[in-house]
Order: sequence, then structure tokens, then C-alpha cells
Amino acid sequence: MSDSRIEMVRIDLSRKVVTLPWESRQALLHELRRDESSSGIVAAFENAGTSSAVRLTRDERGALVNAINQWSVEVTGGLDALGEGIPELRDDLLTDLHDTSE
Repeated sequence: MSDSRIEMVRIDLSRKVVTLPWESRQALLHELRRDESSSGIVAAFENAGTSSAVRLTRDERGALVNAINQWSVEVTGGLDALGEGIPELRDDLLTDLHDTSE
């Protein structure tokens, strides 16, 4: 019998945990790998796998928002074309950054 559950990745923010489908995670990591400065974010996703939540520093959360914004400019269809859950992740990251501003 095959395992039909949908694999998800969890991203731990200051006030909530956001989930992304595995396919969206893979697409996001593909884009992040194009920029060497995103290596810390890529490592956080890879180290978390499916068993634990991705934990990012505040700077990494800001860099991830910037990376998603840049990606949305490069594709036809903008944010909505990036993959299930990615626009919501961006919005949640922005809220998190605002809520934790110093």
C-alpha cells in the first residue's frame, strides 16, 4: 500500500507555524539556490526536512521575503504563479517581521 499523505514542510514564525506543500518547498529551494547569499535559508529548509519546523533568523525571514518578491517579478502571473502556499508564506513573513520589529 502506498503512502498517499501529502508531505508538508512547516516554517516556525514568532506567532504561528506556516505550512507549505512539499512541491512548493522544492520550487522555493530551486529559486533560492540561484543566489549564494540564500545558502543559510536553503540549509535551514534542508536540515528541517519533514520532521521538524524550519527556523529562520529575523534577517533570513527578511531575505526570504525579498527572494519571493524577486521571484514573483520574474514569472508570468506574479505571486499567484509561484506555488501553493508561497504567497501566504510571504504575507505571513511580512506580518511576522512587522510584529517583531525592534
